[in-house]
Amino acid sequence: MNQTDRTLIKKVLTDVAKEFAFMFADDWSEQQDVMPPYINAEMSFSGPYTGKAIMVTAEELCKEMMSNVLGIDEEETDIEVEPKDALCEFLNIFCGNFLTSLAGTEPVFELQPPSADEINEEQWEKIKQDESFVKLSLDDYPLYISVEYKKE
Repeated sequence: MNQTDRTLIKKVLTDVAKEFAFMFADDWSEQQDVMPPYINAEMSFSGPYTGKAIMVTAEELCKEMMSNVLGIDEEETDIEVEPKDALCEFLNIFCGNFLTSLAGTEPVFELQPPSADEINEEQWEKIKQDESFVKLSLDDYPLYISVEYKKE
């Protein structure tokens, strides 16, 4: 991933975090770490560019997103929304905004629904070291994001 891509990812993520999740993105600090569980969300896209976007964070951030976006408190038990669903929706909105920033508003993209799964500590540590991920802090929680694409 080149520096232009990294800059665009940071800009789009910062804007989406502020507008959608009412959260603030900042530069990542190695001192920030969180306890498991960790969530990995992925989605693919096709059109003028084909690729996939991956977002990885702690479940605690997903709970914060859920609370901010839906007004749902984690103690509410009569709902069928899981914290990882909030990360999927955040990734979906990010991806749409990223592709629009990359290709403009005219091209049509097909976005596959995002999916999310819990990852283990070993996978989390591997992602933390992976240079293909942009590392940011979202309301003091670490967030790792990668967008891989090629022009069709």
